[in-house]
Amino acid sequence: CRSTFTWVNDTVQAATVNAPFQEVLLHDGTNILYTTFIDDNTKGFNYNRYDFQLIVAERGVGGYPNTRYYFFMELQ
Repeated sequence: CRSTFTWVNDTVQAATVNAPFQEVLLHDGTNILYTTFIDDNTKGFNYNRYDFQLIVAERGVGGYPNTRYYFFMELQ
């Protein structure tokens, strides 16, 4: 499956198994499912500490409706 990584401290991450905030993108031909892993108290995109970061798609152009997203978290 495809994956991507968010930026950390305004810097692009190398795609490695140890990179924080990895995302897995799943697609069934119609819908895209964005998933991310929880990384407890990890430095994020602006060097503050976060438990997760997630990229989601949005057109960002006038005339299009906002996209509704639903968030689910599985805690163990």
